[in-house]
Amino acid sequence: MICCCICISVKTRQERDNCLQEHGLLPMQYLHQLGFTERRCVFAHGVWLSEEELDLMAGTSCSIAVCTDSNLKLSSGILPLKAIRERGIKSVMATDGVASNNNLDILQELSTTAKLHKAVAEDPEFLPAREAFAMLTIDAARALGKDDQLGSLEVGKAADLCIIDMGCLQSHPLYNPYSHLVYAVSSSQIRDVLVAGRIVVQNHQPLFIDPAALIDKAKYWKNKILSEIR
Repeated sequence: MICCCICISVKTRQERDNCLQEHGLLPMQYLHQLGFTERRCVFAHGVWLSEEELDLMAGTSCSIAVCTDSNLKLSSGILPLKAIRERGIKSVMATDGVASNNNLDILQELSTTAKLHKAVAEDPEFLPAREAFAMLTIDAARALGKDDQLGSLEVGKAADLCIIDMGCLQSHPLYNPYSHLVYAVSSSQIRDVLVAGRIVVQNHQPLFIDPAALIDKAKYWKNKILSEIR
C-alpha cells in the first residue's frame, strides 16, 4: 500500500523557531521523532532545513516540494536545493496556493527555480534542463510511489500528456527540447491536455468546465470577501 503524507516543513524562519521553542527540536527532527521519515512523505517548501535535518532525510522515501515563486513573493527564503540533491533527496516542483503565487504556472515555477539555483550555487551547470524537467514528471511520480503508473510516456502507464504549440516566435530555433521547456515555453503554449487518455483541454479550451461561469463565481467571491473586510 502506498502511504503519502503532505506536510508543511519550514517555510519561514518563524516556523522553525516556534518548533524549537515548543518541542526543543528542529522541525524535521520533530517529524522524524514522530515517525514521518519512515513513511513516504512529501514535505512542502523546506526553506529553513538545516544540514542535520537534511542528513535525517537522506536515504528515506521522503521528498521536498519546491515552491520557489511562493518563497520569493513572501520573502520566506531560498531552500538549499544543491545540498538537497547532493544527498539524493528527491525534489519535485510545486506552486503553493494563489495567496502566495498568483498564477500557479508550473512551467514558470520550473524556469525560475532552475535559473535561481544556478545563481545560488554559483554554478551555471547546476540542475541541467533535463534534470529540472524530471522534477515535474518522473521524479514527481517517484515521490508519490507511482512511477510504475505515471511520470513518463510508456506502454502500460496512464496516458497523461500535454501537447505544446511550438509554432510561436519564441520557440524558434529549437535546439534542445528540454532547454526550451524549461527556459522558453510558457503555459499559454499548452494547446491540449489529456488525463488518462481523455482530452480535458482542446485548442486551449477546457472541455468540462464553463470558463464564463467560473469567472462569474470568482467575481462573486471577490465581492463577498471585500464586503466582509469592509
